[in-house]
Amino acid sequence: GVSHGSASESGFCNICVGGDFDRILRTDGIVTFFDKNGEAKMLAEMIYNNRFGNKEYLSALCGAYLRLLVSEAGGEDRLNAEINRIIYKISENYYDSEADTEKYLKESGYAPDYIRAAFKKATGKTPSAFLTDIRIRQACYLTDIYADSLQMQEIAEKCRRIGCESLRLTAELDTTAFFKHRGMIPTGIECDVADYTVEIMVAYLDGNPYQVSWLLPGQDISAALELRRQVFGKEFGYTNDPDELDPIAHTMLMHRDGEVIACGRVAPLPDGRYKLGKIALSSKLRGGGMGRKLVENLEFKAIELGAKEVFLSSRNPALDFYTHIGYTPYGEPFMEGPEPHTNVKKAL
Repeated sequence: GVSHGSASESGFCNICVGGDFDRILRTDGIVTFFDKNGEAKMLAEMIYNNRFGNKEYLSALCGAYLRLLVSEAGGEDRLNAEINRIIYKISENYYDSEADTEKYLKESGYAPDYIRAAFKKATGKTPSAFLTDIRIRQACYLTDIYADSLQMQEIAEKCRRIGCESLRLTAELDTTAFFKHRGMIPTGIECDVADYTVEIMVAYLDGNPYQVSWLLPGQDISAALELRRQVFGKEFGYTNDPDELDPIAHTMLMHRDGEVIACGRVAPLPDGRYKLGKIALSSKLRGGGMGRKLVENLEFKAIELGAKEVFLSSRNPALDFYTHIGYTPYGEPFMEGPEPHTNVKKAL
């Protein structure tokens, strides 16, 4: 609401603007600032003079007044920090099919509509569009790097695992039958590209029963440690858990029906190398291709972090698995825990 606080014969008036603004502008004390250009006075007078007028116009005036107060009170720095935090959260969780941009907005402490508008002003996109854009760019990247070596179904599978719901491509009209045979559906939408008429085709990706989530360095990895104790401790007799790389590692959890069924980590080392490790998979899921999917997700994360190559210490009984998925052994075997290990590496 808006109320008139006081007035004087000289024309001075004290205008009080009140409302539920605590999620937009919050301070621990009184904040004062000098109205250098008279803008605050002008807006306050306009609010007061239109206090019984059109509600939408009054709301717009109050919004402008609050933005001025936030700016003058130093709130812009905090607002920008929250926008950057949301960008980071989206960038870190784009692969999660359940990534919730509305949750990130609410966590900011600002009113969702307010922070959404500020986010769009800063980035040119709404948070949901920003998330979609990252997924599209990652899907294009995967298509580019794997187009010569994978079948369409395999490319679609990789795209599905990073959170994409569909895969689209443009096909020359005389090739649509080829892509239909590989699961692409014609949309009937045609367009001209250079000297060719092409049709947009789409493949809708089935739901994935497995969900992947990532924990940043320093976050709680107790769920991963529990699975690691079951696999490395009880099955293989290891005792060095957790270790010195956990605090700097990005830790992955793979869930199914709310249960953690696999985990692994990517550790950026001080010397610039990227080490994969602590790759654990529940015994009941081994042998069905899950190990490959698990390592693949770790490789995706390493690429995001800037890696051109990754390495890991393989238990010697698992060497055949790693060589089968593109890793090359190097160096002499060594003991790590109760078993002999060999380092393996792979260019990304």
